Amino acid sequence: MDLFLAVSYEPGTTGRPGANQYPDYRLLLKLIQPLKEPSPAYPAQMQWEELAKAMVTLLLAEPSIDGAAVQLRVHLTCSPKPGDTGPRGFWRAAIATAGDAPLLAFVPSLAGSPCQRIGR
Repeated sequence: MDLFLAVSYEPGTTGRPGANQYPDYRLLLKLIQPLKEPSPAYPAQMQWEELAKAMVTLLLAEPSIDGAAVQLRVHLTCSPKPGDTGPRGFWRAAIATAGDAPLLAFVPSLAGSPCQRIGR
């Protein structure tokens, strides 16, 4: 899975007044840290869409962030798990946004599917 984050900051909160300074990305990682491992609040069986929404909520809890966009891009899977009836050989993605969030484009891999065609 790939994780893409985009945030917009309140003016003047990323550094010295008048400075063109990049915010410290480690703050973003710290904010979404509660989602690193499953928990009662964020169980392992959580849908990707709900997980992306939860990440946006955690990012927006930081007062300096006034908009957030999260994209989870799930890689192809060729070996289904028991009970999984989803299609094989397709990229999947979930996107959530809130506030004054920058847009994130979905950019799948241009590589062909590594899954072998069954029945051919």
